[in-house]
Amino acid sequence: MAKKESTDIIFILGVILYSLLFLGLAVIIAFFYATFSILSLSAVLVPLFLFLVFILILWKYSYLKHAQKRRTLLLVFAILSFIPPLFLIDMLGKNEEKLNFTTEKWLNYPDDRRYIVYDFLQENKIVGQTKKDIQKQLGVPEKNSFYSEQNAIEYLLGLELGFIQMDSSYLIIWFDEEDKVIDYEIVTG
Repeated sequence: MAKKESTDIIFILGVILYSLLFLGLAVIIAFFYATFSILSLSAVLVPLFLFLVFILILWKYSYLKHAQKRRTLLLVFAILSFIPPLFLIDMLGKNEEKLNFTTEKWLNYPDDRRYIVYDFLQENKIVGQTKKDIQKQLGVPEKNSFYSEQNAIEYLLGLELGFIQMDSSYLIIWFDEEDKVIDYEIVTG
């Protein structure tokens, strides 16, 4: 009887640990806007694999092997263990879509600019591009006056990224006399 109770406790602790791990991963993915990468997929799939191995060990080397009710319970939990990773993979995919730059998103969803500006800057090496090229991709900048300098344009990105969002952030792009980009910066103010 003691072996049965200890196996039940180990199983319950395993399920709780598995659930807490995926809850923590969901918070991390949401907070840091994680996208698909080897690291993020490993963080999602390795716990699933380890939990399935854990269930297999309980199935094979415990009293559960002979109790039909317990075997059914293990099978149900093995099947249900696929739900959290699928949910997290869906979160990664939504973040991936949200963070990818397109001109249409930039122009039609100005509140999402703070998310996609980094993809734009990474994919489009803008230093050396002309003002016309920049405005073709980002549109004509709004007439706001956070930063007013003759050879610079600015784009409002929306509220700053982070846990506490108090200030607006801006993409400022500086040009030389030939209207070619010489520098850019994301500032908060």
